[in-house]
Amino acid sequence: MITAFLAVRCVFAATWYVSTTGSDSNGGTSTAPFRTITKALSKITGNGTASAYNKILVEGGLYEENVIMTTARNYLHFDGSYVPGSNFTSQDLKNSRTILRSPSASGTCLKTIGTYTKVSGFDLVGGEYG
Repeated sequence: MITAFLAVRCVFAATWYVSTTGSDSNGGTSTAPFRTITKALSKITGNGTASAYNKILVEGGLYEENVIMTTARNYLHFDGSYVPGSNFTSQDLKNSRTILRSPSASGTCLKTIGTYTKVSGFDLVGGEYG
């Protein structure tokens, strides 16, 4: 009798939601979003896949924070410019801008590490980004 054991690693992509009217004590859902992008980023504990990115969806508004990844996360998508009050179902890149601004001129507003990171729908203002 031959017995075979297969090790299977399952990776589940997650979606977290952020709004200027949210709270970091919320659950990060579309109806109870976080207040900061940093909080949403801290909740991503694994890598996504080519067919299932981890996502952070952000409503339009001004976010003054330094979003800095300290652990590489692959297949991550930052997606901004969702219309406030639309329950994250409508984007408007012209009229619902998501602005990420460093709190200081010498700070870093966005720093990512990992592969296949996509950033869309954001205006990055001040400091450095990369």
